[in-house]
Amino acid sequence: MFKFWTSAGGKEGSGKRTAQEGKRRGNVSIRMVLIWTQRVLLVSGVALIGVYGAARIESLIASDIALKKFTAEQTALDALGTESEETVPRGDESSVSEQMDLPDVDFSLWGERRARAYKRGIEKQSGIPLAVLRIPKIHLEAPLLEGTDDLTLNHAVGRIAGTARPGEQGNIGIAGHRDSFFRGLKDVSVGDAI
Repeated sequence: MFKFWTSAGGKEGSGKRTAQEGKRRGNVSIRMVLIWTQRVLLVSGVALIGVYGAARIESLIASDIALKKFTAEQTALDALGTESEETVPRGDESSVSEQMDLPDVDFSLWGERRARAYKRGIEKQSGIPLAVLRIPKIHLEAPLLEGTDDLTLNHAVGRIAGTARPGEQGNIGIAGHRDSFFRGLKDVSVGDAI
């Protein structure tokens, strides 16, 4: 017969005890791994919710600021005696970009299209909306900015490049996220005011 000797007393059957202790230690280490995994996942989930919440709050604040800038621009144009319309064409010489403090740039040698493109770029940097999209039925009021990149569409709806600008002849293309500003479009029907 074989005898199991251990340092714990050298008695027979102590091998079974060490195997059971090993199982318990294994179970404890598995539990610890699971506990730490749960904690890491919980902290990660809370962090992701925090990032999402911060992005949504920033989006709402930026949209509100853009609407206020548009209102201020409209008020300035009204004070100058310009006709007040729902949308103000940006291609006109009476545009606010003409009245903005532009860097000292000599446009005399520039091509006309290039000068207009430069001025539009300055307008885009100013963050002043091209127009405000209002759909009273769904309580939508969103600033219309130039471009359709993710940052623009997080803050406003965007004019699709190559389509008419507000106030110009032709069709205007407007893009927006369906999970933000355009969520309510499912309730719009023919004949609703836009």
